[in-house]
Amino acid sequence: MDNFQLKEGIHLHIHSLNKFRTAAVQVSFSMPLAEGRAVTYLLSALLGDTCEKYCDKLMVQKRLDELYGASLSIENKPVGALNRMRFSISGCDAESVQEDLLPGMFETLSEFILHPRLENGVFPMAMFEECRDQALMAVRMMKDDPFTYAGRMAVKAYGANPVKRMAPEEETLLAMTPEDCVSAWKKMIETARIDINVLGNVKNDEVIRLCGTCLPLAARKTCVHAEEFNPAEVSVVKAERDIPQVHIMQFYDTGLLGSSPLTPALFIGNGILGGLSTGFLFQNIREKQGLCYSIDSVLMPNDGILRLSAAVNPDDLDALLASVEQETSRLGKMEFSDEDLQMAKRMYISSHLSSLDTPGAMLEEDYRQSVYEGRLCSEELIRAFQKVTKEDIAAAFANLKLKITAILGPGGNDVRE
Repeated sequence: MDNFQLKEGIHLHIHSLNKFRTAAVQVSFSMPLAEGRAVTYLLSALLGDTCEKYCDKLMVQKRLDELYGASLSIENKPVGALNRMRFSISGCDAESVQEDLLPGMFETLSEFILHPRLENGVFPMAMFEECRDQALMAVRMMKDDPFTYAGRMAVKAYGANPVKRMAPEEETLLAMTPEDCVSAWKKMIETARIDINVLGNVKNDEVIRLCGTCLPLAARKTCVHAEEFNPAEVSVVKAERDIPQVHIMQFYDTGLLGSSPLTPALFIGNGILGGLSTGFLFQNIREKQGLCYSIDSVLMPNDGILRLSAAVNPDDLDALLASVEQETSRLGKMEFSDEDLQMAKRMYISSHLSSLDTPGAMLEEDYRQSVYEGRLCSEELIRAFQKVTKEDIAAAFANLKLKITAILGPGGNDVRE
């Protein structure tokens, strides 16, 4: 990957390769998560709906069809301690269709980034209300899912970056105005760190020229901290829903962030614990003891968190929690076999090799490497996985501490009302 600083605060990353028949451009605006996500959550829908030049959905689709069916997306996707607005477009490369589509792709992205559909300086009310209704529906659907609701309970109790990344509450969305969203767009354009990632069979000179003509953005002073670590106080939070099972979500602090030398061992250890179907949680708690319907664990390296979730019969809750405590303690004491270690290595290496087979995953990795200092790329992580020892895993899990337990149980308190 070739890296250029076009202006202060504006970075270009070109990943030239012939692996895919695709050319892809991704423009990311990264802002401190501490400034809040709520307005940009709705702003992404407004910016992605239409723009000044392509002012209705039919015109947007016609434009993409002219680019041989290119794919366009605008998303608000927080990463670590960053609130990120991501504009992406991908289409056929020049060799596949005997036509250079890159200028058209840059021009289209430029229209959606720099020229949103405004009337008298604000988003049209009908468009605003439609996008807000869609956002409200998405938030309500999340609340309808017990695991997601239990996860929101755990996040609120934990605080720090995870709570800042949450989708806004309904009351917050209802209180927003078109003027709020325009102000957020202007602030993003003027102050956010900008990373332009381009992938495919492209020439550096052409990409640099297109950046200058299609994205004439001013230099900006940016101070972006990609990672923060704020362990929560230990707590248990409970709620009731009209559901038959108990859903639990636990957050464990690992004491390690994604740039730690022990992170590869943390990944492999999580595979042994519950990140894989061969892990202790699934095999011992679900299969052997029959204590739950589902159970797994996920590593959140940007936050130093190991997240565990399960669904269980109310009568088995205490036994489940005791068994989880026993299984999570085994990693730090090296109570796992060489076979467990090798199985987890093979599965994680396979997973990361597969992730290199899509342009989107490669672009995402390129972006994260540009904003995270010391972050390993997939090839480096695979080599690190191969070197992980049992002692490394014991060291990575030595300081694992349960911080938050969220319990969503059956009862008459249906939050959907």
